[in-house]
Amino acid sequence: LIFMIASVETGTDVTAPAPAPGANNAGTALAPTASGIDELADLGIPVMSVLFPPPYQGSTPVAHARAELLTTTQLLALLNAGSPLLLIDTSGSAQTIAGALPVEDIGKDGSITDSFQLAVNDWLNETTGGDQSLPIVLFGAGLQDRSSYNAALRAGALGWKALWYRGGLEAWRANGLPLVDLDAPQAQEEPQTVTETDPGVADRFAFYDGIDFFGGDFDQVRVEEAAQCLQICLENTQCKAVTVNLSTRSKSGPNCFLKDGYERVEFYEEAVSGVFLAPTFDGVLTIDGVTVNPSDIIELGQ
Repeated sequence: LIFMIASVETGTDVTAPAPAPGANNAGTALAPTASGIDELADLGIPVMSVLFPPPYQGSTPVAHARAELLTTTQLLALLNAGSPLLLIDTSGSAQTIAGALPVEDIGKDGSITDSFQLAVNDWLNETTGGDQSLPIVLFGAGLQDRSSYNAALRAGALGWKALWYRGGLEAWRANGLPLVDLDAPQAQEEPQTVTETDPGVADRFAFYDGIDFFGGDFDQVRVEEAAQCLQICLENTQCKAVTVNLSTRSKSGPNCFLKDGYERVEFYEEAVSGVFLAPTFDGVLTIDGVTVNPSDIIELGQ
């Protein structure tokens, strides 16, 4: 199930976020204790500009491609100052930080060009009243939970002010800070569901020279030239992206890879790739810290 918050289906009003719970109802500021967790530990994982695949369990990078990294101390400073922000918990846990919205699958896999990205943007617009200046803090179970990294990547790619609390519930507990049960009256919301809306057919297609989209293949065919492969993708409603292997060393076998998504993006000079562009994505990629612009963008239907 895709766990998102939607007032249409739940009958609740979530058009504006609740005030941040930095100072609790009694007016007492939260304060951390000594923590045995190094929230800035480098676990050897590079910063990713594409979404982690499921099961979303594994070491996380020490920085983020599209979001600002937050530690517990920094998050508490925002909360205790009463700064307006939106807390989103992707962990799926039975407990969370007071005031947080549990939205487990906002960090699901796919790509930042897929149709689910539009659903994320619609929900954020509805929840924040369209205020893109509002800080959005995304967190999960802890340093081994990649779902919050994905969620921050989705939000940041959409232009929202994304803050990634990498330590998540693990660091929060380690600092002796309180959590609330999701079935308790003081909890903000229970996890809810929303169906993904149909965004319609994308009206732009971006091409990238020397780029390989890895994973997500649903079909592989042999073509004589790249234009044939791209045309096949354009005519197939399942196809969201494509990579063509241009190597002359490949004399037989498939060289056109049709994709309904992709796991990561890599440099490969003997390839050309293409992807449909959602209205919220400008086509700019980040690969190993290098910004890559499309080689060309065509307007479909013209």
